[in-house]
Amino acid sequence: TPPCASGRPIGPRRDAVVGALGALSSRTPPPPVGWPRVGRPPPTRFLREPLTGLQRADAIVLSKADALEERQQQILCERLSEWAAGGKVVAAFGYEPSKVQAWREGQTEVVTGERVVLATGIGNPFYFALTAKRAGYEVRALVCFPDHHRFTPDDAALVTKIARHQRAEGVLTTRKDAWKWQAVWRDEFPLLILSVRLKWLWGEEALWEQVSAALSRHGLQASEA
Repeated sequence: TPPCASGRPIGPRRDAVVGALGALSSRTPPPPVGWPRVGRPPPTRFLREPLTGLQRADAIVLSKADALEERQQQILCERLSEWAAGGKVVAAFGYEPSKVQAWREGQTEVVTGERVVLATGIGNPFYFALTAKRAGYEVRALVCFPDHHRFTPDDAALVTKIARHQRAEGVLTTRKDAWKWQAVWRDEFPLLILSVRLKWLWGEEALWEQVSAALSRHGLQASEA
């Protein structure tokens, strides 16, 4: 189960971790417990294969790079280039808020600046918290479930109990999670969906040049792929 804030988890559930986020930076979310500082190799338990696997890549694209300061991005690029045996980091992107909508028809959406509790079962809940803050919400707590978790009525009851305790105006979740929440959300407490859109930070043209070149080697064009 991923940690969800600096500080001890609260609540009786073992498959959900809850933390208050009052001290969360407006730019950089706290790293998971055990994750090293930028520039050091991540522990192997967080990886699906050894770092030497990067050497097979033709191009490396950084996801959610805007969670790091520019200097940290630069350090990460340098370290990845070392592990990949070449300057293969060509692009980086992040996500920005696009809209918030109420899940249940007729519910009033919580306006920007009001208090929300986040409830999610994704691999990087800290980035979701950062995105919510960038959307202008006051994040009172983050309730984390394991990635790909299938929510239950008890989960929904736990989240709404926490939201009321935190005096939140709504519960904010991702579009991915909303489909799983809708089957168990019985409370009248507002459930809100935060949608995002991809935002290239740098290197988009360089990436597509490499993609086009790779397709050309196989006799294809980008429009045909």
